[in-house]
Amino acid sequence: MFSFGKFEDFDALDRLFFGVLSRKKEERSEPLRGLFEKIPYLNTSLFEPTGLEKNTFSVNGLDSEKTLPLFSQTLAK
Repeated sequence: MFSFGKFEDFDALDRLFFGVLSRKKEERSEPLRGLFEKIPYLNTSLFEPTGLEKNTFSVNGLDSEKTLPLFSQTLAK
């Protein structure tokens, strides 16, 4: 079952974006099939690594111990 507790760090987000959302259910690795069985495939390039990510780093390369500052013009509170 889905829960926010499964996303403890940037590695978990990387698995969700590039191992689950960007792949059809039958193309997912066996552990991810069971863990995210109810998460659908999204037929979009949104979850494809960009050229910049391929040449620099991906989301799982971010340090999970650090916080990211909010964009100065954000509407988030």
